[in-house]
Amino acid sequence: MDRENHMMENARKILASRENKKAVLITGGFHTDGIKEKALASGSSYIGITPAIGEIRTEDQHNYLRALLG
Repeated sequence: MDRENHMMENARKILASRENKKAVLITGGFHTDGIKEKALASGSSYIGITPAIGEIRTEDQHNYLRALLG
């Protein structure tokens, strides 16, 4: 995905400009597979953390969409 390519390229540029080459890149679940693939292909380490989410109520979905859409 084009957005994931941009995220990884921007992260690489930032790391290249710093003395400390350690960083954490946090993304949403939609990008998990693509970012993992790109990180591993570039020789970077990768750790995925997925929260355990139980029931999602209709009210919770509404609040999420309202926050996401502004």
